[in-house]
Amino acid sequence: MDQKIPFYLTEAFSSGSCLGATPDFCSLVSHSNGLRANDNLEGAYGSFNNHPHDFIAVLEAERIIGIISRREVSMILGSRFGWELFGKNRIRDHLEPSYITIRDGSPIVEVLSAVFSAEGQCIFNDIVLVGRNGEFLGFITILSMIKLQHWYLLDNITVLEQSQQELKEKNKRNEEDLSLARELQMALLPQKSSHNAADSVNRNLPHFFYHYAPANTVGGDFCIVQQLTPKLWGVFICDVMGHGVRSALVTTMIRALFEELRDIASDPGELLTGINKNLTRIFRQADDGLFVTALYMVLSAEGEIRYAKAGHHDPVLVDAERRKSRAITSDADSGGAPLGIFADTVYTTISGNVDAGSMIILFTDGLFEIEDPEQNSIGYDNLLRIIAAHCALPPEEMVGAVLDDITRITGGSPFDDDICLVGIAFPPSPAV
Repeated sequence: MDQKIPFYLTEAFSSGSCLGATPDFCSLVSHSNGLRANDNLEGAYGSFNNHPHDFIAVLEAERIIGIISRREVSMILGSRFGWELFGKNRIRDHLEPSYITIRDGSPIVEVLSAVFSAEGQCIFNDIVLVGRNGEFLGFITILSMIKLQHWYLLDNITVLEQSQQELKEKNKRNEEDLSLARELQMALLPQKSSHNAADSVNRNLPHFFYHYAPANTVGGDFCIVQQLTPKLWGVFICDVMGHGVRSALVTTMIRALFEELRDIASDPGELLTGINKNLTRIFRQADDGLFVTALYMVLSAEGEIRYAKAGHHDPVLVDAERRKSRAITSDADSGGAPLGIFADTVYTTISGNVDAGSMIILFTDGLFEIEDPEQNSIGYDNLLRIIAAHCALPPEEMVGAVLDDITRITGGSPFDDDICLVGIAFPPSPAV
């Protein structure tokens, strides 16, 4: 019987759920002829003569206990004295050794797997279809199952091609969105011209420079450089847990909070305390375990500095004349918990002074946590030595040289974390 794939299968598979489709296999049944288990071979021979089928079900109380084949009956009864010797034998004693059974209502993938993973002669037999309660429903020819498999594979290829095209289009839109997000994030970073243009006119002002490189299109590291008063500047740097879109969204919230709390921006500890209260409330709503390390420093052109830390590592002081660099530390520094964890954390402001002509560098941990080929991280102390080796260079060139050294040490390994670095070059002492 040359069966065609019924229309209902087309409806089921083209709906987009073909991989888990559960078609009505009853429409594929070629016949449902059966004999009772206690019938004899003579009766089976007569049934085969009256029908073109190669297999007949052997039933007991409406349940199939096996199948008998035209080939087996013909061989037994066609042998010499076969009719006389075996004609009255019960057919239950001459069942096929194995056959494939599928249950109506089973997923198409499960059915095809059962049919085409079978071994031995039974792969060439018709397939037995039973109902949900085990009752015999009929036979499906192996040819119909091959056609079904062929159609199913072709349909799924079509669906996968469509899905692939849709995915490409979606990825393209996502890339466009990420590109726009990157442009917006870059626009929120300090504008170099706004802080350095005055240097060409007035050499008594601090010189600011920064390097920003997200691991992905957008990142969770961020910095802010703002002039608070004619004589004070504020420098904020932070590292949001993780990287990518989620972390980038947090940086935009931090930027907004910084602007909202600008009236207290001259006190680093008070500013971090205010940002922390707001972030903790926001993060609790997200219930995602986010946190942010941060450092905020307020400075003057004369070298007065005040800063507070929230789980961030120490800034670095560079003495270009002596070719030395060291961590800026203080006995009053308690470190402080990262932002967004404890709402009642109060951050301490630490005060100090640096010499004229000095340089302070603030950075995120992606700069020294990168690993070499032996999976050893660069480390904070090694980074200090690398900075010291290049501190006589102009600021922007020094940053490039430091990054080149790190790349060489790590065997060219790409930075797998966001990087943000902010440098502050204090003016030299006025000539006498």
